[in-house]
Amino acid sequence: MEVCEDVREQGVAEIMTPEVLCVYEGWSVARLARFLSDHQIGGAPVIASDHTLVGVVSLTDILRFQKLSGPGKQEIIEQSAYLESLGQSIGPDTLEQIVEHADDYATVNSIMTRKVLSVDRAASVSEVSRIMVTQNVRRVFVTEGEKMVGVVTAGNVLACLYDHS
Repeated sequence: MEVCEDVREQGVAEIMTPEVLCVYEGWSVARLARFLSDHQIGGAPVIASDHTLVGVVSLTDILRFQKLSGPGKQEIIEQSAYLESLGQSIGPDTLEQIVEHADDYATVNSIMTRKVLSVDRAASVSEVSRIMVTQNVRRVFVTEGEKMVGVVTAGNVLACLYDHS
């Protein structure tokens, strides 16, 4: 039990992975899919242009978007910041063409999960472990203020336990 007590009080900053591949909320779904494929990862945290953590996105979100019908994709695209930036109304024919190429027009922001589980870098391993178990997740992001500075995965926690045994 002594080992567990030592590990639980250890800070997450000591076990986190500091280099985390992130995606920007304004990227297209097509760019996101290429990024995840190129890096052979299943998901990534989403950051705003000021590098604040605003969401998380995964291959599951892309697949869910792909399975939407034309009207479902159209609704997402109409709400997308991309169309707002055009500053003009779009006719039905143009909108139909855009829906056909939805991956290029819909943004990460429109398909991401906004609920992000994070802890401050001063949190303990015990605290992050409790979040992982109660929320049934394998990763929790580490922040300093509003900026993401790392990630703690279930693998990080297990490695820490192993190192202390």
